[in-house]
Amino acid sequence: MQNFLVVSYDSDEQQWFYDTVLAEDEAQASAFMCKLRPYVLAADASLGESFGVNLQVTITGTSWDASEELSECQNCGGIYPQSQLKEVEHIEERVGAGEEMPSGECPDCGAVCHLIPGAE
Repeated sequence: MQNFLVVSYDSDEQQWFYDTVLAEDEAQASAFMCKLRPYVLAADASLGESFGVNLQVTITGTSWDASEELSECQNCGGIYPQSQLKEVEHIEERVGAGEEMPSGECPDCGAVCHLIPGAE
């Protein structure tokens, strides 16, 4: 696994994102950010070593691991890697018999999140 700088752009909000992603290659790093931020047009990845700096310290964006599973919030629709989810409190009150078990609790709105099939 290598550390990549991934740059993406949201044209609706006119906002650039600069993230570091731990991935096998540039394609995996770019694909991961496109899944994590479905509202961006595209994502371009470059190997961190190309910049001659420690990306974890220099870049103010968030650092992600592309091998993490992604989950979607059932309330706000946010997409989060497993490491960002909180533990579900009072799970016995929030999940009924026969319902899919949540993967965690949304860090933004507190609703339950479920794994996105095939979004690894």
